[in-house]
Amino acid sequence: MNEIALIINTISKNKDVWPMFFGQLEKHSSKEFFHKKYVFVDQNDDIPDDYEVILYEKDKMYREQFASSIADIREEYCIYISEDYILYENIDEDLISESLFY
Repeated sequence: MNEIALIINTISKNKDVWPMFFGQLEKHSSKEFFHKKYVFVDQNDDIPDDYEVILYEKDKMYREQFASSIADIREEYCIYISEDYILYENIDEDLISESLFY
């Protein structure tokens, strides 16, 4: 299977929603689906251990933050979300796989 990375873009000023966001993400996705999980963020505080943190400079514009962070991703496919995408249902991993690999 090709590698799919999960990319989460956030900023530490929004860390009050992280417990709900990461909790719902873990509840509604399987651990095996994503090859790797990345968090683009300005500070490495309170990010769960199973996510690879890629730090960006807080004073840069969003597009510069994103461009510098995405350059470190090596997986062929990425699913991008922000911390305000709170999941309430399971990710349809079969549909994603069918769309990408068939």
